[in-house]
Amino acid sequence: MFNMVIWAMITDVIDESEVQTGVRQDGTIYSVYSFAKLGQACSSGLSGILLSIIGYSSVTAFDPKVVDGIYNITCLVPAGGMILLCLLYGSYILLTRRELKRMQRSLELREMKMRSAKQSVGIKVGAFDPDII
Repeated sequence: MFNMVIWAMITDVIDESEVQTGVRQDGTIYSVYSFAKLGQACSSGLSGILLSIIGYSSVTAFDPKVVDGIYNITCLVPAGGMILLCLLYGSYILLTRRELKRMQRSLELREMKMRSAKQSVGIKVGAFDPDII
């Protein structure tokens, strides 16, 4: 679920960036998001470190203290992180419907201006022209 929300938000970031700068930067924004893979790799290493901190080994695997530690690592810590992310996104990042409509109108207006500019200099818009190749 979280991954779907992030991908939906990335497209809003791309549109907002285009509205603010006038340049569409899809590749740059998607490549920056690919650093999430680095975070996933670090989290794998962190899992091993956390297990060693709570004293996990094959001998202590069923010790109540270790089982409680595993529960905290796998349930409480991620839940706390998700709550923190929701608070962060809710207060800083979310765009209102009005802002999204304003952004969409701005992008549509920009596209109409570009089409009319291309047509005024004789560039065919929206049609494949094999003579160009």
